[in-house]
Amino acid sequence: MNGNGANTIRVLRQELVQARIERDLAKLVDVENKLRELATAGYRCCLIDYEACRPAYYVRLLGYEKARVKVELEYPIEPRVNHVQWLPLSHLADYEEANSGEEIRGIYAGLAPFIHHKTMKLERARKNGHIPILLAAPQSEADENFTNGHKRGARHRSLLYVGGGLLLISLAFWAGMQIDRFYYLNG
Repeated sequence: MNGNGANTIRVLRQELVQARIERDLAKLVDVENKLRELATAGYRCCLIDYEACRPAYYVRLLGYEKARVKVELEYPIEPRVNHVQWLPLSHLADYEEANSGEEIRGIYAGLAPFIHHKTMKLERARKNGHIPILLAAPQSEADENFTNGHKRGARHRSLLYVGGGLLLISLAFWAGMQIDRFYYLNG
């Protein structure tokens, strides 16, 4: 279900860049229409994490509106993230484009002036009407980042304990000096 030959994410991404460079509204409208056609066909591609130089998720196109592509995250399954997301075309790539970090770096090199964030922030699944943000990372990487955050937090706490201990020792030394001074003067 991946493409009819002429319309692929790669082709449309290149056409979008050209249309922006030339400031050609007709070309932009054409890209939008082709994206809608791909969405109608259920086109599948990848959400790219340019910082990690790898696919973050495999997605299926659902639609296009207001300069964003509506996609459904298909793999890996991440229950903490809303499975329907609105993403820029710049962060999508065809499967064959995402085979290696080198290919992804090549895509990024051509898009860098148009990309605001190397890693897309995704909406979390709604919980109590509040939508927190999570970086686009599969479950295993999110767990690793969560663990690393705790290690950094523990390291930070350790430094606070050491600093607090040094402060207490300093205060005790100062208090001892004041008591000694008091006895010396009154004594």
